[in-house]
This record gives sequence, structure tokens and C-alpha cells, in this order.
Amino acid sequence: MKVQTIKAEERCFSSQSSVKVTTCGNIIETMQMEKVNRRGSSIVNFGNGVYCRMSDFDPTTGEISGEGLKHFRRTDNRAENLNGLAKSMKAVRDLINCNVVDPKKCRWMTFTYAENMTDSKRLCIDRERFWKRVLRWHKKHSIPSPEYISVVEPQGRGAWHLHELWLYPCVAPYLPNEVIRELWSHGFVTVKRLDDVDNVGAYLTAYLCDIPMDEAVDEGLDISAYEVKLVEVPTEDGHKVPKKYVKGARLNRYPAGMNFYRTSRGIKRPTVEWMDSERAKEKISGATLTFSKTIRLIDDGYANDIHYEYYNRSRSSCQ
Repeated sequence: MKVQTIKAEERCFSSQSSVKVTTCGNIIETMQMEKVNRRGSSIVNFGNGVYCRMSDFDPTTGEISGEGLKHFRRTDNRAENLNGLAKSMKAVRDLINCNVVDPKKCRWMTFTYAENMTDSKRLCIDRERFWKRVLRWHKKHSIPSPEYISVVEPQGRGAWHLHELWLYPCVAPYLPNEVIRELWSHGFVTVKRLDDVDNVGAYLTAYLCDIPMDEAVDEGLDISAYEVKLVEVPTEDGHKVPKKYVKGARLNRYPAGMNFYRTSRGIKRPTVEWMDSERAKEKISGATLTFSKTIRLIDDGYANDIHYEYYNRSRSSCQ
């Protein structure tokens, strides 16, 4: 399948075209398409990595014809499946935006090891024990326990980092760095406020995906294979300085098949609805458009235009 980015004026949608509206807290994403192509895209999954095309399967007799059984392609390096990883990272972004309506109610944590710890199984065990200590500390100090979104990240040297977003039902309490470090007990901790961020999901997933240029150079990364972006980064004295980042370079560090994020049970999920364009306009009324793009999918003579728009309800006052 070929994917082309086209100009907005080149697209042509009728008032009856389908619009997928995904609501994640203050962030609304719309995906509009003229037609939905399901030709040859459905499969029957038999488990254990085995599947066949829906068109080759007879549900009445269970017989499989045509191309027969197929096997999902397994990879040893998660970098070979960047598309799937990018979708998982988008799921993390949507979860964050769905649950962070007021940034003052959350804290962003980073946990590292003092040594070069590369054992993913140990990371899971350490994290579970750490969370039990966190819950006991909150109970001891009569503070409501937070929900969490937890993401693991492999470093260039192979060591693991743990990033967590803690979400409180009220304004987040003061969390002394030395107290959280003692609860973690394996190394270093940073606790960060997100009060001035109005799209926390985009901000944090960019942090998880992109690598500073100087770090990428030190790792010997082939920068020519990536897009480089310039970001204004705040300094300790409150000023901002430009800094270059290599987009998506961290994704290559994840091993294949790894579930790199987890959440607590109380985390809310995005709301997904299909509707016509008129209803979609009502849904986004009052919110500010922050990004849009249009792509054209071309596959064996079939073409479909898809238009994406992102809106932020917390920026409505800017209109």
C-alpha cells in the first residue's frame, strides 16, 4: 500500500462521509474518510501466531481454502515493527490525555538504577514491590492513592528506566524527591510538575520517543535516517534555549513483543464514536484546531483519502 501526503484542498468529502471522533479529555481527534475499505483486510486469528484470511475461511464447516493458514511474522528487534510500536505509543498518549484534564493533579516521575540494570524481569518485580511501599506511604500520611500510567524505556547502553504518571483525585501533594527516592531504593528519582503543559500526552510521548541530538551522536546513531526537530527547552533559570532532537529514535531500543506500558485499574479509556461530518462539527465546537493532515492510501487501484484533525478544548479561549 502506498501512502501519500496531500494538500487539504485536494481532498473531497461529502457530508455523509464517515468521521471517527476520539475524545481523550481535553483533546479531540477526528479522522474523516470518504469510504471504508475492508476488502481483503479481515483475518481469522487461531492463536499461537496462526491466521488465515476471512475470505478463505468457511465458518460453517471450518474449512480453509485459498492461501490457507499463515503465520504472523516474528521479529527479534522491535525496530523492525516500528509501525506497531508507534500505535502503542499513540495509545499511551491517548490514555494520558484522557486522564489529565487538570495537570495540577498529576506528577511525572522518572526512576533509574544506580547500576547498569538490564534485566526486564527484575524491573517488573522491583516495580511491584516499590508500588506497595508507595501505597503504604500514602495511607500513612492520609493522602489519597494515585492512579498510574507506567512506561518502561531501554537506554542506549541497555539499562532500563521507568517513567510514571501519577494521577490524583485532587491537587497533587508535595512529593519530596528524597522520600520517593527512598521508596524506590534502587537509584535515582526525578519528580516533575506539569502545570504549564496543556497537551500532556503529546509532551510526554515526545519525551519517550525522541532523543537529544548530542545523545544520538554519542551512541553513533545514523541520524540521516530520521527527522530532526528543534525544540525550545526550559533551563533552570526559567529561560528557554533551542535544542535539537532526533524524532522517534528511542523506538529502536525496544525489544520485539514487549508490553512496554501498564496502567492501574482506575485509568479512564478514550471514547471512540463514528458519526457524520455535521455531528462531528458539533462535537468539536468551541475547541481550538492544533494540527491537521491529509493522506491518500493507494492499493491495487483502490484509493481513499483520510483527513486527520486534532483539537484542544483547553485552548478554546484563544479563539
